[in-house]
Amino acid sequence: MLEIILLIWLCRKMGALMATKGRRAIGYQFMVVGMWFGGEIIGGITGAALGAGGARGELNAAVYLFAIIGAIAGVSVAFVIANTRPAMGTYRAQGFDVLTASGSSPPPPGGNWPPPPAAR
Repeated sequence: MLEIILLIWLCRKMGALMATKGRRAIGYQFMVVGMWFGGEIIGGITGAALGAGGARGELNAAVYLFAIIGAIAGVSVAFVIANTRPAMGTYRAQGFDVLTASGSSPPPPGGNWPPPPAAR
């Protein structure tokens, strides 16, 4: 039950983060849920493979601890991915700076992008 409450809280946090960036949150919220369960499964398998289940192979709290650590790692990766996404409407220059004949790079376009067409 606590995992479900934590997952709902994390999805709301992701929604708030994406709202500040002007992006739709639903895909990123699905990513949070998928990374949670994927990390939990991979963490549980890793814990069982490392012998955290005991000598008889029983599943115990140590395997569950590995599963929770995997879930936290998965959600952390989801938030890193979301944080690296730029806000909608921001200009990001592609490629490398172009040097002029004087050896300096031209000024960035600022808030006026694309530049207005030349006067006739």
